[in-house]
Order: sequence, then structure tokens, then C-alpha cells
Amino acid sequence: MISETTIQAVRDLSIIDVAGRYTELKKAGSSWRGLSPLSEEKTPSFYADDKQNLWYCYSTAQGGDGIRFIMQKHGLSFYEAIIRLAEDHSIPVEREQEPEQAAETRELRDQAREVLQTATKRYQAQLIGIDPAHPANYDLIERRRYTIETLIGWEFGFATDDWQFLAGRLADTKYYHATKEVGVIAEKKGRSYDTLRGRWVLPIRNHRGEIVAMAGRTHESGTAKYINTKESVLYSKKKTLFGLYQSLKAISTMKSAYLVEGYTDVISLHQAGIENTVGTCGTALTPEQAALLKRYCPRVVVVYDGDAAGVKATARAVAILLAAGLDVYTVSIPEGIDPDSACRTSGFDVESYLTTQQQQGIITYGEYHFGRAETAIEREQAAQEAAAMLAGIDQDVLRDDYTKKLAKRYDIRANILMGMVSKHRLSEKKKAKKKGEKQVQKNEIFQLDTAPEVYQFFYEVLDNDGNLKELKIDKLRFVNLLKAFGYTRYAIDTESYRFVRVLDNIIFEVNRDDIIDHLEEFISTTYDFEGAGLEHTDASRLVRKLYDGLRSYFSEDLFKRIRSPKPLLFHKDTRTTSCFYFKNGWVEVTADGWSLKPYTEMAGSVWQKQMRDRDFVFFDCVGKDIASGKMEAGVFADFIWRIAGEELDRFMSLCSIIGYLLHDYYSYKLKAVNFTDSSLGDFSNGRSGKTLLGKLLAEMRAFSEINGKDFKADDERRYQTVDAGDQIIHINDVMNSGRYKFRLESVYNDITEGYPVSRKFKDPFRQQSKIIISSNSPLHVQGASSRDRVIEFEFSEFFGEKRSPADFYGHWFITEWDSREWTLFYNFCCYASMIFHQEGVISPKSINLEARKLKHETNEFFLEFMQDIFQAIEEKGKPWPDYVDARWPAMTTSVAMADVWISKNAIYERLKLLYPDLAQSKYFNMHRLNSWLIKYGQYKLGIEPQSSRSGAINYIKFSDTT
Repeated sequence: MISETTIQAVRDLSIIDVAGRYTELKKAGSSWRGLSPLSEEKTPSFYADDKQNLWYCYSTAQGGDGIRFIMQKHGLSFYEAIIRLAEDHSIPVEREQEPEQAAETRELRDQAREVLQTATKRYQAQLIGIDPAHPANYDLIERRRYTIETLIGWEFGFATDDWQFLAGRLADTKYYHATKEVGVIAEKKGRSYDTLRGRWVLPIRNHRGEIVAMAGRTHESGTAKYINTKESVLYSKKKTLFGLYQSLKAISTMKSAYLVEGYTDVISLHQAGIENTVGTCGTALTPEQAALLKRYCPRVVVVYDGDAAGVKATARAVAILLAAGLDVYTVSIPEGIDPDSACRTSGFDVESYLTTQQQQGIITYGEYHFGRAETAIEREQAAQEAAAMLAGIDQDVLRDDYTKKLAKRYDIRANILMGMVSKHRLSEKKKAKKKGEKQVQKNEIFQLDTAPEVYQFFYEVLDNDGNLKELKIDKLRFVNLLKAFGYTRYAIDTESYRFVRVLDNIIFEVNRDDIIDHLEEFISTTYDFEGAGLEHTDASRLVRKLYDGLRSYFSEDLFKRIRSPKPLLFHKDTRTTSCFYFKNGWVEVTADGWSLKPYTEMAGSVWQKQMRDRDFVFFDCVGKDIASGKMEAGVFADFIWRIAGEELDRFMSLCSIIGYLLHDYYSYKLKAVNFTDSSLGDFSNGRSGKTLLGKLLAEMRAFSEINGKDFKADDERRYQTVDAGDQIIHINDVMNSGRYKFRLESVYNDITEGYPVSRKFKDPFRQQSKIIISSNSPLHVQGASSRDRVIEFEFSEFFGEKRSPADFYGHWFITEWDSREWTLFYNFCCYASMIFHQEGVISPKSINLEARKLKHETNEFFLEFMQDIFQAIEEKGKPWPDYVDARWPAMTTSVAMADVWISKNAIYERLKLLYPDLAQSKYFNMHRLNSWLIKYGQYKLGIEPQSSRSGAINYIKFSDTT
């Protein structure tokens, strides 16, 4: 383990020095600013604070110290980043005392690295002096046409025909064991010899840039074309991708990677400018390599050879990449050439070809399996193979989409193929069960080799007289103890994490102080010093030792090592189910109803704040019977009935909206819910029940309320009250006028993609929740984009300033409910969820929404004027007596407004004449009048009015047909 001294020295490095190596930083006020080295941008959004020694990148919503910066920049682990920073800034890497076996392994790894670096340099020197007549010279330089820059950049070398080129120099040194370990030297009958001979060679680097192996290509026939040095403590073929390190910048920029088969394919494509190319290391693609790619990009394009073997390998690679959750495409190279030779084919534009010839990987997979199937039996076999592949995709939506695409393209009934996929998934579950795995998967807790009560995570140092000299904490065993208590770190997203504690079905979010408090209580009340064989230590002494070393034993760096054996498994809602959690079990709601189930049947865990601290009792409530008074459904159901306007269709709509908000699922088209009032008065006093409904939903889901008056879309801390696991957020009472008028489009991404949560002195993370936006006046919802992202529901005027729910029902909600009322409340929430799963969101019928929007977004003088001219046209045939226009019908009798064109210019002048206040207003102009006229048609008449122009005159007709 790296010592705390080294870690602290690295942490003390100036963030300006660390980040300044990757981007030019300029002083900007009290901080430094530059272009982000983590993304491609033209406007600087990367800030560094030399006083706090921290950085933050607004383009990627990431931040932290210098170590975190190197981790994000190069995809390194914490300790890998420490070593890289130490090497870059000439800081000696000190290590704490470690077990003998671990020390030997580390020494072997260090020596192996030195051997490979030495071999690389010596082979490079041989290439420079290669005999021009040697066949390898023609093979590498003349025929392959690699540039000098390519040869240097990829560190090409040449292994001579000499059997003792390396062996003669290294066989008798301390590195001999390491040379055999990495495979550059082998031994036979007591004699050492080089394994790479007569080949041009190049080093294989891992994703961190370390040389882990060597590859050699022969220029002669009759022997293996490529050979790699063997797998070792540094090198695993199935976990390594050739060229990944050299491609990282391009892959990060383009968010995609090309995957090829051979080393020369990778190098030739890089030389051709296609630098986001990687390749397998002489073996077929493995799931480990696919997972490695997934760390750096979401999209992979497979470019294998066009021969029969290449087509087969492509289909197999597609299956592995899809199972890894990647977006997969393929390019079919013409038969007879490969990517390497394509780069050297005259007239063949490789870059254009790779860009224009891509097709979805699932289609390529289908062509390989179904395209060759001619008989019904062969089609059945192809379908079974496809179903097995699809069953390996864990993402439900992706699996469903790919299944439907294959079924449609190859004329298979979708339900048949889906059934085959389900059978394969069920079969795999049964196999797992037979292997001893539980059918209901639970989160695994680290197991100690003894009971925690006697686990020796510290040891006594005695003097020569047998007296206690000091206590020492074994940090590895200390971390293991914390893991055994269920503590671990949980990745909120790819960039940040929180500390949590997993106890059976519950996950608690904890902080450093919580862990200290728990450990102190454990030592003081539970730890058995005598049972552990410790004669000189008691609880007081051990607690003092920990207190003296708080910065060491409870440091963030040490806590980062607290990891679960596997990623945390959460029990979640699915597309067709909603789940609620209580003390005595969990409730599953579907379109068919709801039922209480024991926690033994629940996979994974839930956040503690998502659990209700009450028992659930089943009650067969039927919400629609409230209208007829046939069944008691509780105060909450009656409250919903009242705020819905005591109309059954609006009541059912609000039930479906509540079910939507309670459904913790995010794979369909998401919308925010806008709760607003229905009052037509000039001023809305609120108090209609919007805030109360939000607080009631908080009794079912993890909930956070945000003061809408302070909500500003450009404030990075606008969601700072949100916690990990929050399922509903309520932006309450938003400002809908003035300088900071709420704009729905400002939260489009927050609704559909999630939102960043930034807090002072805390790492930011991303969260996704259902969003409620409440307002007294209607939101500006115009255009298809806005309508697609919001569900508007008006609260009736039943409750208000003169009649509160507490007055009407005779008690306060929540705090004064008895057990029966809670039973009715929980069951009615289940009923609302069932309605949502049956009907989806039922569009609500409005009360006064259109009229309120028209009043809110236009002007009272304008509305009075429009009512007068509509009446005049219908009664007298003209909008006003002296109106004259060439396009007006030559009649004086009544005429339908939808049949005539009326001059906007005339309306504008008439308004200014009749209403001097409008004429004097600097806000009233022709553009604003046109906006009012369109809104009048939309909100008052329910149409999109037509516009026309004749010369200098603008016309409008209140009809949606020309």
C-alpha cells in the first residue's frame, strides 16, 4: 500500500500545476479559468481555485482535487492516479509495510515492467540499423508504407535472428525471473533463448499506458504470422485492447470507437487519421474487453475482415458488445481485403467508407444467422441462437427493441421470439439456482474470518518487559471490519459516490461522523477484548487511539477503499409495476391490483428514506365509488375528489397522475406535472391544496420540496436540497411574472435526462426524479415541445383561504391521522397506481385553464375589444361601423367570423384609439398584438388562426382552414 506521506504529498500539489499541464489556465478574478481538458469546447468552462486547491468543470459537471482530475482525465483508479502524479512531479513513492507474498508480487511486477521497457528500447535500436536487404525491411517499411512518424509513435522495433540477443544480456541478472515471467525469454534444457526472433516487434500497452507485453510479426511464410509474449502478472489477453491507450483522447472526443482484429489494422487506421481505433490481442473479443470499452465510450463500430471467418467473428462480437450495454454498429469490408490493406488501396477512401457504410449491429447479427437459414428447421435454429443472445442483454428496453427489430425484419411473430427470449432468461436463472445461487439475489456483505466482536483489526506492540508499548491499527483489517458492518461506497453516477450502509433490505446514506459514532459504540459496548486474547487493551485506550488518528483512520482516502464485493443491487419499479415498502413487507402494484409480499421475496435493497415506518394493511378500496358514496375510501381520497372538482372524469385523471408520480421508473417519455389553480379572479391566493398534496405524496415516496420563488434555472445549486434516492421533487409556487419568470423549457433536460445536484463543499452527482411544478397562475406552455413535457392539472376552488382542509375535515392531515386513516391512505395510493398501470396518464378536462392563460398572457382591454367586435360582426356584419376594407364581404347582415379576413392594422389602430393607456404603453406594438391574436384563437376558440398579407396590410382569419 502507498504510504499516507506519499498520498498527502501528492494531494498537496497545486491544482494549477496539475491541471495546467493539460490546459492553459489564466487568472480570472480569485480563480483560474481555461478550456476544459475533459471535453471539446470553445468557451472556457474549467475553473481552478488555488486557495482551496480544487477544480470544477461546468461542461462535464465534474470537480474535485488534483487526484480526482487525473482519475477523470486518464480513467485511472485512485492509487493509479497517485502513482502517475508522483512520477510526473518527482515525488518518491513510499509504501507501507505489506505481507511478504504481496511484496514479492509487487517486486516481480516492477521488474517485469523494467524488462519490457528495456526490450522495447533495444528492439527499437535494432530497427534503425536493420540490413536493407533483410526481408523484414521490405515487409515493414517498403510494402507496408508506414511513415517514420508512425514507426516512432508506435515504438516499432526489430528482433534479429539471434537466439541470444536478450537472453545473453539478461539471463544472469536479477531480472531473469521477470524475463521468463513476461515471456521475452524462454528456457529449454537449461539453456535460455529469445522467443521473438526474426520479426518486427512492437510493445503492447494497457489502458494506463504501461507496457505489458510484446507482439511480433513475421515476414516469412510457414510459421505463425503473429505471436505475443505470454500472459503474465502484467498481461491478460482477454482484458487488454491493443491501441486503447493511444486512442483514448480520440475516443473521448468522438464518444465512439472502431474495433478491428489485427495490430496492423489498428496502426494503419491511426496513420490514416482514424485515431479512435482499437483491436483485440490475437484472440476473439471477450466480455472483459467489451466492459473495458464501455468505460470510455457508449458506441462501438466493428470493422472485421470481409471473409467468412471475419463475418462470423463480427456476429459474435456484436453479441458480446450488446450484452455489455453498448450501442453497436458494423461495417462490412469488401471480401479480399482487410482494414490494413484498405488503407493502402489506391482510390479507396477508408474514412468515408467507414462513416457511410455503418449499419446497426443487431441487423448484422440477424443477417448472419437468419440470412443463411433456408428451411424451417434452420430458421428455428437461427431464432434459438438469436433468443439466447437477446436473453443476455440486461437492459429491458434495449432487449425489447432489438427483439422487435429482428422479428419484423425476418418475418417472425414478435410474441413468439419474445417468448423464446423469456425461456432462455428463465433457463439461465434456473442454472444459477442449481449452482447454489439464491433465486432472489441479495446484496453481499463482506464476511470476516471470525466474529466482529473478536476481530483483531489492531495489534499490541510490547516492550522487552511484556508491557504495552503502543497500539497499531491494521488499516486493511480496519477497512474489512467496516465492510463487514455493511459500509460501502455507492456510485451515484460515473463521476461521484456516497458512503452508505447496507443492512438486509435497507440502504442508509451515511457520513464520516455516522461511521465514527457506530464504531465508538461498538468498541465501548460490544467488542470482546478478553475473547480476542488482548490482555493490555481496553475500550477507552482503543477509542483514544482512534481519536488520535482521526485524520488517518477516518480519512476520505482510506474510506474510498470500502467497496462491496459486487455493485449494489436495488429493488426497483419496472415498466408494469410500482413497489412500496413498509415495515412488514413490500407492496407490488400492477394493472390487476396490489398485494403485500415478504421481504424474503424481494431482490436487492431500497433506500431507508423510501421505506414507510408503518405496517401495511390491505383494504379493498375502489376510488370511483366515492362519487356514489358507496364505499369509505378515507380522507385522502375525499380530498382528491374535492380538488378534482367533484367530477368523476377529472377525479380519475388526477388518480392516474398521482400513480404516474408514484411510479419510480424512467424509461418512457417523461413529463413534469404542473399543479395550478382554476380561479378566474384577478389575484389567486393559492391555498387550494397543491402544497398539501405534495406533502402527502412524501408519505409514499422519497420527496424533496424546493422553494419555487427562489428557483433559478441558471443556478448550479438549484437542486441542493435533493438527496440521493429522492423520487419526487416539488418546485413549489414558482415565480410566473417579472424578471425571473419561470420558463418551462429551462427544465426540459431535468425532466427527461435527470439533473445535477451541487452542494457547497460536496461532490456533485446526478439524480432523476419525477418533477412537480406548482403555480398560482398558469405556466406558459406553447408549442409541441412544451406540451410533450408537462401535464397540467387545475385544482378546483373548493379549498382556499376561507376553507382549509383542516377546517373542513376537522383535523390536521398526517399528524392527526389514526391507524385506520393511514391504512385507507396507503391503499388509495395503491389504487391510483393501479389506475395508472391500466390507463396510463388520463388527460384532464380543464376548468378555466384556457381562459386563465388568455387573461394571463394578453390584456384586459384587448379581451374586451375582441368580445365587442365578434358580437358586432355577428349582429351587424362589421367589426365597427366605419370599418372599410377591400377584402371585407359586401354585406351588412350578420357574418360568421371564421369566414372573413380582418385587417390586423385596423385592429391595431382601433385599439389605440379606444384605449389611450395601450397607445401610450411602450410594450404595445404590432408584434405583441399579433401574439395576442394568435393566443385568442388558441385559448378562446381552440384553433390556430390563419395569417395573410396584401400589400402593406396584414390580415387574420379565425379559422384553422384556409
